[in-house]
Amino acid sequence: MRAATSVRASARTGARAPRRASARMMGMAGREVGTREGGRPQHWLPGEWPDPELVDYCGANFPDDGIATVEQGYTLMMDYDYTVLDVRCDPELNVTPVIRTGVNVPIIFGKKKFENGQITYDQEANANFIEDVKAAGFTQDSKILVCCSDGRQRSIMALMALDDAGFTNIVGLKGGANFFARIFDNKLVRRLGMEAKEVYTHSGDGCGIHGSGAAFKKGDSVLMD
Repeated sequence: MRAATSVRASARTGARAPRRASARMMGMAGREVGTREGGRPQHWLPGEWPDPELVDYCGANFPDDGIATVEQGYTLMMDYDYTVLDVRCDPELNVTPVIRTGVNVPIIFGKKKFENGQITYDQEANANFIEDVKAAGFTQDSKILVCCSDGRQRSIMALMALDDAGFTNIVGLKGGANFFARIFDNKLVRRLGMEAKEVYTHSGDGCGIHGSGAAFKKGDSVLMD
């Protein structure tokens, strides 16, 4: 991961202040005192958005930190106007779609094929990657959160290419789109850590509404403090 940050130019634009006041009266750790503001959650765990310490850290340390965790990346999106640049190829988007509000510009083109009973990919580097990024509406001053499937090789390739092309506000997403999707759904809503599950051996009534496929989804999930 450090390879991406080592190639950055030393000049950086200053981090903007978040779109909200960072100072809040806090009660118990991880609990906000007061009413819901602008759709922001009223409760959170320490280190999870919108924890004020997390928000302030991201504003002070990115893009210079270079690589963001999922929570940091989500914070950069929510409070600092970063846009996801997804550099995966088309077949991967059928498994995990582009993060909501994000833009897909492949750095490597891939075509799935079946060969001897195995799934393989024909791959070809995108020689016009930077031109395609600019055509997608990004400028050298744009705030960009780069991701591939796992936040490794292709993200690093994209960060280095963007850095060489003079882009200054670029950050890689650790864990990539696959890990992001484990924490947030495609509507950018945090997934619950605990889900209600059907227990077939339970001695309760036998109406079978859950087993019938009625699918209450998260309707009776339990969120523990």
